[in-house]
Amino acid sequence: MSYEVIYTNKSLKQLKKLPETVIEDIINSLTELKNDPYSNIKRLKGIGKQPIYSHRVGGYRVILTIENNKMLIFIVEVGNRKTIYRKYQS
Repeated sequence: MSYEVIYTNKSLKQLKKLPETVIEDIINSLTELKNDPYSNIKRLKGIGKQPIYSHRVGGYRVILTIENNKMLIFIVEVGNRKTIYRKYQS
């Protein structure tokens, strides 16, 4: 059974601003995450009760949360690795 991927409005806007090849890479990578969401992610430190994870796709990062009981992967943000972590540092 696979997870469903849901994008926030913010993540969709950020995704649309990226080059077409990067968008394809991110979507393909997230499709692979549906079957095993914990395979290529890193938990970010200093976040409250809901764990937030980072998924690496080339020079870009996808910030996401996972709800196991509902089989959902929420895409919170998408961006360049140089700037995406600023608000997630403790």
